[in-house]
Amino acid sequence: MHHAHPLTVDIAVVLPAGIRDEAARINRLLVGHSRDRTICFGPDAVPHITLAMAAVPEGDLAGISLESLGPHFPLDITVTGISTVTTGSGQRVAGFDIAIDGPLLALHRAAAKALGEVAVDEEPVLILRDGEEDEPSMAAYARDFLRARYSPHITLGRGEASERDTTLPLPYRFTAEGAVLCRVGTGGACRQVLREMYI
Repeated sequence: MHHAHPLTVDIAVVLPAGIRDEAARINRLLVGHSRDRTICFGPDAVPHITLAMAAVPEGDLAGISLESLGPHFPLDITVTGISTVTTGSGQRVAGFDIAIDGPLLALHRAAAKALGEVAVDEEPVLILRDGEEDEPSMAAYARDFLRARYSPHITLGRGEASERDTTLPLPYRFTAEGAVLCRVGTGGACRQVLREMYI
């Protein structure tokens, strides 16, 4: 009997318009410079802050509840800067850095608990656009996420970016009011929203 690979899923903070629009603007600049569309925001890929990611069997998706996250919202979040890191695949990726404080950490733990109840230690599959190649390093990142140190950020795109590339005054504070459960594509993109939770 064929064993289906688990899916790559993400519980993520939904961003309000101001920070979401600025992330999309910087993403367009990065895509324009690099010509790399692996991380390209649009209808099927929205900027977000990952709270927890995991490999989950498709049959267990219905058992993932976002209700435990409700008491953590509204949540004040602070963008502290922009940095560029090298990923496991050797790519340079820019992102907004997020301050880790008690309330955000508590929300992360609630999301990790929700996914941890159904997560499996197997290589998950990503949602791929037509013509996209698989990204094993992203699948491995998702599989191992719940065991790694939490490092909250908003991915902006492939390439180099710094604080001079944003129009936002840093540090920049905003209030989040909800979260989504989504299936993940290349670059960690939220490609298919499965469930939403708003206050």
